[in-house]
Amino acid sequence: MMSYALSLYASPAHNWFGSYLPDLRWSLLASLCTLISIFVNKSHLVPKTPWLSTAPAKIIICYAIWMWIQLLWALSYEAHIEGTILITKYIILYYIIYRVLDNDSTFFTFIMFNLVGGFYISRRVLGYSMGGRVEGIGGPGINDSNTLGMHMSVLLIFAGMMLLKKNTLFRNNLHWRICQGIILISAVYIANSVVQTISRSAVLGILSGGALLMVIKHWTVKKRFYLYA
Repeated sequence: MMSYALSLYASPAHNWFGSYLPDLRWSLLASLCTLISIFVNKSHLVPKTPWLSTAPAKIIICYAIWMWIQLLWALSYEAHIEGTILITKYIILYYIIYRVLDNDSTFFTFIMFNLVGGFYISRRVLGYSMGGRVEGIGGPGINDSNTLGMHMSVLLIFAGMMLLKKNTLFRNNLHWRICQGIILISAVYIANSVVQTISRSAVLGILSGGALLMVIKHWTVKKRFYLYA
């Protein structure tokens, strides 16, 4: 799972070190390895409700089917087929995430890995000097200003949720405080990258996610919520 995330944030095709590595489909290779690992270790995974019966799976599948149907009248076949294939890949990605992240520890590790990856890309965005919208920085599927901005806005919402979370993972509170510090620093850089992408859809996503957090927040984290907000 982490290898797939690594291929997204540190994609050889979008980084200087890519010229020293073989020209492979790194994200595809990582996802195939993860799928094989899931099926090989299926008996060791925590039993769950069948993934196809979950609401997110139904929504993604229905949307993917609708995207394929729209190919019949798409104004730009090339652009539409690219988006359709991407949405179809998200079905597989959802299955991987649903099966692998089966407890608080693995979920927290996955979120932390993504936030550190977001920090890495945000540092690259900060050094973007071509002016205007940020283009060409990111990994597969997040290589333009809109998709990068939307991805970063999701990470920012996750960072907010992790900052509100209580320590249920570490016996040593110092380790938890270090993680919280990493999350906070990453959140600052990620927020800046969202601004630099100049993506209205990303800002709208942050406002919607923030409003939802305001509604569902527990009373015990009320002070921290308004502090970070």
